[in-house]
Amino acid sequence: SIVPADLSYFTVSAADTSTVTTGVSRAITVAAYDVYNNVKTNTGTINVTFSGANSSPSGQAATCSNASSADVAFGTATSLTFNSSGQAATTLKLYKAETAAIKATSGSAVTSSTNDLDLTVKHNVADHTKFTANLPSPVNVGTSFNFDTTLGVVDQYDNVCDGANGATAYGGTKTVSWTLSGTANSPDGTQTDVFVTSSGFTSGLSTTTLSSTLYRAQATTISANIASLPKTAANVASNSVTVNAGAINKLWFSQQPSTSCVATQVLAQQPKVAVSDAYGNAATSASGTIALRASTTTGAFTAAANGVLSGTSLSVALANGE
Repeated sequence: SIVPADLSYFTVSAADTSTVTTGVSRAITVAAYDVYNNVKTNTGTINVTFSGANSSPSGQAATCSNASSADVAFGTATSLTFNSSGQAATTLKLYKAETAAIKATSGSAVTSSTNDLDLTVKHNVADHTKFTANLPSPVNVGTSFNFDTTLGVVDQYDNVCDGANGATAYGGTKTVSWTLSGTANSPDGTQTDVFVTSSGFTSGLSTTTLSSTLYRAQATTISANIASLPKTAANVASNSVTVNAGAINKLWFSQQPSTSCVATQVLAQQPKVAVSDAYGNAATSASGTIALRASTTTGAFTAAANGVLSGTSLSVALANGE
């Protein structure tokens, strides 16, 4: 009997070549041939490496299932079992919205551009938010700054929901709330952080200029939340934004002393005084000495007549502005 020559090339095909949605399975077939275009009926189980599809923006690699039905990432050897007709069935999953050209390779056996599987991939449903670029850093407390980027609404694999390739585009005017990885608002409680709370969206991207005024000196990320999206816990935070304190402006009690005490007993909570900017952010570079005195009135000093404020640190040097 005449048997096929050595394995020379593969074809990759699918019964369904319509547009595929990210993350949705598609059954495909890999067929093996010798150099004379004879079907390789005696291939058995071999390792095949798939290519031609990119990882999603979130980093999820395209996969094909192996002979044990386990998903294996593109670029990694995938064991396939070929039947007596020289064909191996596998399940393909693509995660980036693009045009993919699926090829199979094993040693010197490759898939030509005429024998590959061309598929159009569209994004999945709107899932969560993600900035399209980094926010500016550093910024200054109490000063409005533009984000200088857009907010994207993306599918679960971070593809922007732009409506390409027949998908449903995300659009409309949405209420946006904001979360910091740090602590919100000014340390002295006088100011609340300001954000743009309503934004238009077209083709998955914000069309309103986004900005903020932050009042706490810190390094923080910023996350956007649109309540109607299904996976708000998956919202992707921005880069770390450093918020610098302002100029020295005042002294204030960053920690109040106990409001009641027993004579001759140490206060349960000791006072802490900060040299700060206008919003209560400690001036960490400040140096000097702070002295405390007891007064029976606020706003003006009235010496206490019925006792003496005493302690081991009524006059202390500053450390980190406090």
